[in-house]
Amino acid sequence: MWVVKEPFASVGDVAAEFPRPLTPSEEKRAESLVLVASRLLETNVKTHIATMEEHELARIVVVDMVATALLPGEYRGHQSYSWRNGSLAGSGTLVADAAGGIRLLDWHLAMFGGSVRAMPKGTFPKPQRWPE
Repeated sequence: MWVVKEPFASVGDVAAEFPRPLTPSEEKRAESLVLVASRLLETNVKTHIATMEEHELARIVVVDMVATALLPGEYRGHQSYSWRNGSLAGSGTLVADAAGGIRLLDWHLAMFGGSVRAMPKGTFPKPQRWPE
């Protein structure tokens, strides 16, 4: 028997916190992304999300994940973009590694008591002194 779980957020939650109105295609994609983000969060959080506070935190995380995935808009999947219209030109670099993809970040997990992954450490030789 299939048990359908409710996602932690809705498309309306994402639209309310998005910096611009969602296009119809973005709304449709947001439906899928909300479900994916909810399941990804649920899978990676070690405790059961049971209290109202935990559900609100889960909503915040899911909205953040989905909004970040939708934000690149037409530049989804690109690392950088540029345009030119006569003498006008513009360009930009997207900050996300996987622009347009769902990403569960360390701070998302930390809100539920998960451990933040340790940063890699290395030892490097001391810089050489230049003759003066």
